[in-house]
Amino acid sequence: MFIFFALPAIAWEELSTLLAIKKSWKVIKTTWVEIIGAITFSNMIFLLTIIPILVLYFLQESGSISEDVVIYILLIMCCFMFSFTTLIQQLFSAEIYLWFLKWETTCKNALQEDEVLPNFNEIDRPTFFDQIPNLAVGNKFD
Repeated sequence: MFIFFALPAIAWEELSTLLAIKKSWKVIKTTWVEIIGAITFSNMIFLLTIIPILVLYFLQESGSISEDVVIYILLIMCCFMFSFTTLIQQLFSAEIYLWFLKWETTCKNALQEDEVLPNFNEIDRPTFFDQIPNLAVGNKFD
């Protein structure tokens, strides 16, 4: 999961590898609760995808499906499960990283205007599903 925070720093902020690693560590230290929530959610999705595997096992045990067919289906299912849970973790990581950038920008603005620094959770969480383009980093994507 650590690399999921270093890659956005490299891609979106054009940081060097060392600076990206330092930035990702800073993100992880600040947002560890949200990261645990993301990991828990993706693991629950993973557990839900195990249900079809159990159905296959019982069908194979009852003799309804041959063992060869079960092996091929299991191979496909395992690839799907791994890819899908990795995608979910990457989406959550990108969202958390952009939320961190939004918090960081708000803190810089508050320092310049001599205001109280906001807590991380006081900042509205950006989302992929709203109609406001608040996931963009600065004006870079305009």
